[in-house]
Amino acid sequence: MINKLKVSTLIILFLSTCLSQATGTVQGESSTQTNEKLLQKRAKTYFQDNEHEKAILDCLALEKLRSDLGKLCLYEKALLSSVKQEPSIVVKYLNSLKPLITDSPWEVSYKRQLADAQLKLGGEEEALSLINDVILKSGNKLLANDFALRGRIYVGIGNINKAIQDFSRAIEIEPTFTYYDYRASAYGLLHDYTSCAKDAKRSITLCSEDRSCVHSTYQDHLNALKATCEASFRQL
Repeated sequence: MINKLKVSTLIILFLSTCLSQATGTVQGESSTQTNEKLLQKRAKTYFQDNEHEKAILDCLALEKLRSDLGKLCLYEKALLSSVKQEPSIVVKYLNSLKPLITDSPWEVSYKRQLADAQLKLGGEEEALSLINDVILKSGNKLLANDFALRGRIYVGIGNINKAIQDFSRAIEIEPTFTYYDYRASAYGLLHDYTSCAKDAKRSITLCSEDRSCVHSTYQDHLNALKATCEASFRQL
């Protein structure tokens, strides 16, 4: 069985060869159109292999051939790396792409990403408007994280009851330690320590079963949350 890395390497080599020889070999296409498609495919492959610098170079090359495709290519890069960037940079960059994204297949994911960045900057009202639109347009493809994000926004503006409702929706869709943690914290803000303790205990149990929940910072947070609800926690 050929491993994934080898397959992607072969794909990149094939696309690179095609790019060096592209002369409009696809019937009805110019060499420019052929290059656009090849660059898109190679950039996507680089993204998947975490070769982000090479992917960016392909996106920039694509932008020289066709500005809108190049910017969308870079937008996909922003989605993949925005966690590591300053929220202000993400907001500025995504706002610059708004004309290209509106009414495109990327619109929902774009607004989801922008809402998260706005929340991190303290722009709760703008973030709330964006995530409401995301949830409205998602139809039957609702994501737990969308409700969790809106719940975090409601916490930020002080509407704790609505936050708890959204965290509960997130838990219904995908019961993870993170969403129980969010709801436990919200109950704590309402001084409902019994409910806080129940969710904290559930979050700690799920955390112990999840390999992604091993870092000490999160464990410390859960222990602090447990201490907040300590009196009720001991009764469970």
